[in-house]
Amino acid sequence: MSERDTPQGWKISQVERLIDLPRRDIQRACYAGQGGACILEPADSTWGKRFYSTDDIAKLMLVKLYKDQGYCLPEIRDLLNRSDEQANVEKELSVWKARLEEELLEIELKLNRILALLAALGSSEGARIEAVGEHLRQRLPRETFDMLKNTLFETDAPHPTPEALDALSRGLDKPGIDLAIDLWAGPGSYDRIVNIFWDQQGKERNGHQE
Repeated sequence: MSERDTPQGWKISQVERLIDLPRRDIQRACYAGQGGACILEPADSTWGKRFYSTDDIAKLMLVKLYKDQGYCLPEIRDLLNRSDEQANVEKELSVWKARLEEELLEIELKLNRILALLAALGSSEGARIEAVGEHLRQRLPRETFDMLKNTLFETDAPHPTPEALDALSRGLDKPGIDLAIDLWAGPGSYDRIVNIFWDQQGKERNGHQE
């Protein structure tokens, strides 16, 4: 049976590509001698080649994350090499997951605000309304956008179903949607739609109680 038929893990070239960590850092993280950090010890295959397991890649992913924050390999080793090594790796990855999710939300918020402002700048009022409306149309489900448009621009406010109200609630929670709505329908429009939403929610609750 050939080496190709029995893969025992990932080769260093594959790990380098999969987690975007330079080969030199991978090698130093695995080396115990001078210049090495001895963060992990990948197993050797029966052909004498080193292969990296899922656990190894998890540790190297942490190396990558900390390296991007400016830590050197010895510092990363001290951060990772604690009493319960496996539990520590999972805990560290979970902490990074929460941190990156928060950063991603903040980036999404900033990006959506910039997109809404770009749509609103350098145009006549009619073109601005159309451009920001198109931005909102792309971000919201069709029915939610139509309900929002009718509520803000039509004289007679619609009477949405509970399902439509739930959809509107999810739409109003989208990052940066508040600025987009105000740029589209005028200052205070987001607050107005939120108040209308809560009024409708209250009517729905009272109707069910009766």
